[in-house]
Amino acid sequence: MIEDANICRRDLLAGAAAAAAGLSMGAPIGEPDDLAASTLAFIRRCAREDGGYAPSPDPKYGGNSDTALSDLAGVTYAATLAKTMGWQLPDPARSI
Repeated sequence: MIEDANICRRDLLAGAAAAAAGLSMGAPIGEPDDLAASTLAFIRRCAREDGGYAPSPDPKYGGNSDTALSDLAGVTYAATLAKTMGWQLPDPARSI
């Protein structure tokens, strides 16, 4: 038993309930390659003709927080992810 642990019964039960709820939902655990491929596909769907990136492929969605207030947010996220993952953006000369 760990003597320095300050975990109350309420916190322990809340954590156990959250874990049980997550398991009972039966959500499949994604593979890293699937996550990377779906992220790149999302970025490509958000690409605009001018080299920028929309916050969503849905033209009705105006963004939230930084993506709603700045045209630079979307392209910054896309360029950062592409550079980190070694991906090629649809039109890097216009985006970066």
